[in-house]
Amino acid sequence: MCIKQHDYKDCGATCFANIYKQYDLRYPILKTREVAGTDKESTSIVGVIKVEKEVLRI
Repeated sequence: MCIKQHDYKDCGATCFANIYKQYDLRYPILKTREVAGTDKESTSIVGVIKVEKEVLRI
């Protein structure tokens, strides 16, 4: 079962949540949005990199 987006701006955070779920990583979607800086429009590529560094500890 996959995690679905709450609204149109959630695609980046939701994608991460589904990848994490696949690999049994526990990282809350709210924290993903916060670290990525998801705003009214979307998540930037800089936000994507920030989340991956945080989750993978690199």
